[in-house]
Amino acid sequence: MDAVEHDAVFAAVSHLPHLLAFAYVGQIREHPDAQTFLDFAASGFRDFTRIASSHPAVWRDIALANRGFLHRARRRPARPGSNVWKPCCKTATPTASTATSPPPNKRATSGWTSRTAEAV
Repeated sequence: MDAVEHDAVFAAVSHLPHLLAFAYVGQIREHPDAQTFLDFAASGFRDFTRIASSHPAVWRDIALANRGFLHRARRRPARPGSNVWKPCCKTATPTASTATSPPPNKRATSGWTSRTAEAV
């Protein structure tokens, strides 16, 4: 993988998620009911926002160095006709067998085991 491909890939799967987590945590902290929200935050919030605990100066420098790739990665999901909520709003209810089946891309989730399914 050359440097350009590396920067494009990591902008999408590392840098943009970090920036989203930082922005989300900042939004929660600035909310008038921030303490109430944080008092009720559980594992989903913690999992999503864990990376926001990284040092901001490091990510500022990464974001500035990769701003072109980040801009393209940020815009990609927002193409006309896309609907990020569609998977969340399907009317079909998952069955126990589909809810515990491993995701189709096993490479991205190589840690998936029957114990992982039990924890879900």
